[in-house]
Amino acid sequence: MKLKWFAGNEEEIFGANGASNGASEPGQRAAEAAPRLERGLERGTERAVATQAAAESAGGFQSELLPMEDIYRAAGITSPRRGYSIGKVVEMLRSEHLRGASRELRRAAVLMALDAAGVTADEVLQDAKVRQEAIDAYATEQRKHAEAQWSRKAEENIQIQAELELVKAHYGERIRRNLDGWRARRLRLEAG
Repeated sequence: MKLKWFAGNEEEIFGANGASNGASEPGQRAAEAAPRLERGLERGTERAVATQAAAESAGGFQSELLPMEDIYRAAGITSPRRGYSIGKVVEMLRSEHLRGASRELRRAAVLMALDAAGVTADEVLQDAKVRQEAIDAYATEQRKHAEAQWSRKAEENIQIQAELELVKAHYGERIRRNLDGWRARRLRLEAG
């Protein structure tokens, strides 16, 4: 469930005091934020694939996971101003128009689109941060649910084991009585 959209170091992204790297020009801040944004997007995709594979191989527990949009909606996250969410930026970076383009050209194209829309890279990074927090909270909730399921299954297994031991003891006793009866009968036959 964990999808990091950005590099993960808030101080590096937003600056030590929450400002965006202390740069004075919005264009300069956007240019400085773009490489971190792109690196974070690449890492996020890798983590999503690894997390999904781990969830599928988990010890037989089946769980219906909500689609991302439902997670965001439940967390009260709405579409950002002018629709430039982190998802939109990802779409832009993966578009046919930019496929095969150099990293620098893709970065410049996305930054120009954001600038033309009047959206700063910091706004996109903030959107990514809020969405990541919602995903993290959902993942924590799902983990707790899975752990509760595991605990219930462990208790059920203990109960089944106890029942098995009782049945085993019962049949062991029946076998012992049969053998004792047969031995007693055999001794009487040999004696008599």
